[in-house]
Amino acid sequence: MVDTQAKLGGSLVERMGPARLARLIATARAHGKPFGLAGALQLRDLPALRELNPAFAGFRSAVCEGARSGSLVPARLKAVRDGLAADRTAFCEAIAE
Repeated sequence: MVDTQAKLGGSLVERMGPARLARLIATARAHGKPFGLAGALQLRDLPALRELNPAFAGFRSAVCEGARSGSLVPARLKAVRDGLAADRTAFCEAIAE
């Protein structure tokens, strides 16, 4: 799994870029390894994550109230779930809520 240490400089997708992440994922897959992404991931990263299709993705600040240590927000969890779903319509509706 690739993660960011500092959470204040943007998401992993913003910091590394989709092309670089795609190369890392392809290398891991070529060696039969699952590959995950985390690091200040936000709802705006979901289209890139859908395209990259990692084995797993870690979200915390995107699904918590206030700080990363805040309570989980069910509506945000649903938005992430729907955003990663195959149905793009569900993703658009979740973001609109």
